[in-house]
Amino acid sequence: MVYEFFELVTVGYFPFTDIQKYTPRPALVVSSHEYQRIHDSCLCLMITTTDDKREDDIEVTDLQLAGLFEPSRIRFKVGCIDIGQIRGRIGTIDNHTKAVVMDKIARYFGMEAT
Repeated sequence: MVYEFFELVTVGYFPFTDIQKYTPRPALVVSSHEYQRIHDSCLCLMITTTDDKREDDIEVTDLQLAGLFEPSRIRFKVGCIDIGQIRGRIGTIDNHTKAVVMDKIARYFGMEAT
């Protein structure tokens, strides 16, 4: 199965979280079809509802479009998720939020125009 860039999916767990508690979590796909095909994995950003806000978190403004039920933020923790750990599609993000995420990806991975 292949997932779309900026699609929100549910994953069995997100790397860097407490895997002692199995709780399905939402994640934002940020990898191409080519990457997914070659590696049988998706690069994803964490979605969080925690009150511990970080300066580079991005608010998910359209919860209905995203398929989320409570105020959430995109957190720039990148995880490599095995395709088999993805439980399903739940939504996407709006165009403004896509642009903000792309800007941060470009800055964090050194792809800014100089």
